Amino acid sequence: MADLKNIISHFQVVGAISAVKPLGNGLINDTYKVETESPDTPDYVLQRINHHIFQDVELLQSNIEKVTSHLRAKLEIAGSTDIERKSLQFISTPEGKTYWFDGDDYWRVSVFIPNAKTYEAVTPEYSYFAGKAFGKFQADLSDIPATLGETIPDFHNMEFRMQQLRDAVKADAVGRVAEVQDLLDELEKRADEMCKAEQLYREGKLPKRVCHCDTKVNNMLFDEDGNVLCVIDLDTVMPSFVFSDFGDFLRSAANTGAEDDKNLENVSFNMEIFRAFTKGYLESAGTFLKPIEIENLPYAAALFPYMQTVRFLADYINGDTYYKIQYPEHNLVRSKAQFKLLQSVEEKTPEMKAYIDACLSPKKELTIQRIAFPDMTLEEVPAYLDSLHIPAVPIDTVNWSHFPYAPEVAVRMVTTRKGLLIHYHVTEQTVAAVAEIDNGKVWEDSCVEFFSIPSNDGIYYNMECNCAGTLLVGAGKNREGKLRAPLEVLEKVERWSSLGSEPFKEKQGPFTWDVVLSVPYTTFFLHNITTLEGETIRGNFYKCGDKLQQPHFLSWNPIKLPKPNFHCPDFFGILHFEKEQD
Repeated sequence: MADLKNIISHFQVVGAISAVKPLGNGLINDTYKVETESPDTPDYVLQRINHHIFQDVELLQSNIEKVTSHLRAKLEIAGSTDIERKSLQFISTPEGKTYWFDGDDYWRVSVFIPNAKTYEAVTPEYSYFAGKAFGKFQADLSDIPATLGETIPDFHNMEFRMQQLRDAVKADAVGRVAEVQDLLDELEKRADEMCKAEQLYREGKLPKRVCHCDTKVNNMLFDEDGNVLCVIDLDTVMPSFVFSDFGDFLRSAANTGAEDDKNLENVSFNMEIFRAFTKGYLESAGTFLKPIEIENLPYAAALFPYMQTVRFLADYINGDTYYKIQYPEHNLVRSKAQFKLLQSVEEKTPEMKAYIDACLSPKKELTIQRIAFPDMTLEEVPAYLDSLHIPAVPIDTVNWSHFPYAPEVAVRMVTTRKGLLIHYHVTEQTVAAVAEIDNGKVWEDSCVEFFSIPSNDGIYYNMECNCAGTLLVGAGKNREGKLRAPLEVLEKVERWSSLGSEPFKEKQGPFTWDVVLSVPYTTFFLHNITTLEGETIRGNFYKCGDKLQQPHFLSWNPIKLPKPNFHCPDFFGILHFEKEQD
């Protein structure tokens, strides 16, 4: 084993070395923590660089030096605190290099960042952090003046990877092409689309950026409070398309199965992880990305399972010469699992596009006033709100052209000591109130609805009421598996309708009608909410009539989806609740 203390002596470290211990479980480089004797001197990280993978170590370290100095300058300009923990710092040799060659191996030393941790878990929370951190990483480096080289040439070049596969097929070294011809045909069908990034680049439409190219949750350091300190593991930082950082993370993090899952039913694309990562990424990277880059983010999600299918399959055809295998068909199993993931990504591409559109679309905002509610009936509420000059907000967005009918609808919402007070005013050609009991199919009638997310846990509530005051309340994180409110919760919601409370079949009009709901905070039955005063939440208002002669689906905040769907929190607007005045 190398004399580690002797190796460290070739770097300009401060303080006497007390111990050198293995650190982490990296698969590429060997890493050690170097502890110094004095609490006033920093500890260090010593790494043996795998020069079989990174064959140009001088280029590798030059890239890292340019990136870390630029990021550090950005922190200084911004007046950031705790810069020493928010940027990596590499130690030079007396000759001014940040690496040393001992005759067999290359080594480097960086300052150890204390009181920092990494996480392995791929959860929506940490996927959001990853998206935000790697998006900021790209944004901060978007104006780097220095030119970086490719530490692994053609690493994410799809044309290059496709040519490798075609060369393997032509050689058919071990006679495996015939058995995988169906999969080869599927890959060739998609080849032009999957290689479009390089074509767009040649046409001058798509830029190359400085990218991390190894986006994983555990390539971030967090402080004691769970805040991201910095991005680490910079060996693969090089020019690439932004798709490298976006798609590569999702290929592994959003796969519900294993990379080599034999049971393909386990493999699908996890949209919750996609939404979390994309939200963070667009929040930090959206300011510098070009429209063509944003437009093709779903392509990036498909590109990387496609690329990995190509690489695994090429290795299988070549006789398993690159990837380590545990059994003869391992690379073929990997290929099929990655292709199944690709198919799931393709299936969910419209949903991905809609989510990205929702993230970038401006959201309507509404301020909800706090009023004192005197002793009166709900029937008197519309006139009382008129006297207070509470404005009515139109629910008038026609989101789907094949449902063009738009009744006149407006809503007013205020808060009282007990909860929400909601007044809907509607004029439409026909009305119906067929649903007889609460939690029935009120959306098929003349129906008004309020959806909201009252907390920060992603659970949204749908409060739907037909023109006779019959009510449905549900709660959950998505449309499937939503819980219905217990009847004792619904019974506490007071209602008044100008059309009365008895059910009736569809009638020809026109009709003008009003509904007033007094909604106590207990209606948010999965949360312990006592007030929304002073809070800002997300929500939307709707008017629908699924089974009426003229079906319609109106919203307050626009919904950009291909077909009617109100259960889409991505398109909720913003509601600001005023505090009670002293």
